[in-house]
Amino acid sequence: MTLNCAVIGMGVGKKHADFINKSNYLNLTYICEKDPKKISKYKSFYKKTIWVTNDNKIFNDNLIDLIVIASYDNYHFSQIKKSLIKKKYIFCEKPICQNLNQLKKINCLLKNNKNTFLNSNLVLRSVEEFIKIYDILEKKKLGKIYYAEADYNYGRVIKLNGWRSEIPFYSVFSGGGIHMVDQICLNFNDLPVSVTAYSNKISTRNSKFKYNDFTVCLLKFKDNKIAKITANFGSVTNHHHLLKFYGTKGTIFKDYSETKLIFNRDKEKSKVIKINKTLKYNKSNLLKQYIDFIERKKKYKTLPNQNYIINLMLICLAVDYSIKKNKEIKINYKNICFK
Repeated sequence: MTLNCAVIGMGVGKKHADFINKSNYLNLTYICEKDPKKISKYKSFYKKTIWVTNDNKIFNDNLIDLIVIASYDNYHFSQIKKSLIKKKYIFCEKPICQNLNQLKKINCLLKNNKNTFLNSNLVLRSVEEFIKIYDILEKKKLGKIYYAEADYNYGRVIKLNGWRSEIPFYSVFSGGGIHMVDQICLNFNDLPVSVTAYSNKISTRNSKFKYNDFTVCLLKFKDNKIAKITANFGSVTNHHHLLKFYGTKGTIFKDYSETKLIFNRDKEKSKVIKINKTLKYNKSNLLKQYIDFIERKKKYKTLPNQNYIINLMLICLAVDYSIKKNKEIKINYKNICFK
């Protein structure tokens, strides 16, 4: 089976286009890009591919099986909607949408299209370092987990002055913090019942970026576990992720340069196991897994299902809603709403 594919957006989408283009069982039929500079720069690398500036040509082509959406965040909802109506498989960069009404419409369309699937690029799931942490927690080596911390330190503040400052709305939490929410929910094997969040715009106060650049939130779970997550886009650091899990028998610290397992409270007798830091990772790993699922129904524990993706998006929207309302927000997953 050969899948006919299309890629919309040649930012991170170029990584996906390269993966598809090199595959022997995938056909990169279309690339949609509106920026003439990118078209001029990349067109010669994809000689058998049709380049378009209007994405409707892709949706209206009945031969297209899979659409990879890597456009700006404010286009994701409309492109997912068109894809589902035309019964395409979808792999979308996060976030899949920007508000609650959009999420409800996507969920409704998914329920009415049983043979169509949606997935999203929660890329940290496929990184070896994070997989090792998951395996340790799954084997309950740390005992009962009661608290976790996760920090998404963007460190690329200059990028905030690009398209993120020009679209009608941009959320640093849905755009970046979502990866850390995913890591918490994946490793807790649970979803939070409520969120409380705060945000500010201090690091980029003199830039053209209009939106909050820092968000911190607390997630509360039904068994009393608590997690703190930050999306820190103005950090004076390189791009990295911090992750901590505290259990009754041990602790995991994934810090700036390495990951440690700690099994003793006594510093002098502390047993520390180091896990090497993964310096590079492939942004198309999950796309490969998703295609394996489509073609062979092969399941990976790192590949999220579409119900989970809807729930994850609902959590991120609840965080931004908590900031807006300045209060704790309870989440109703069944009805895709807030209490």
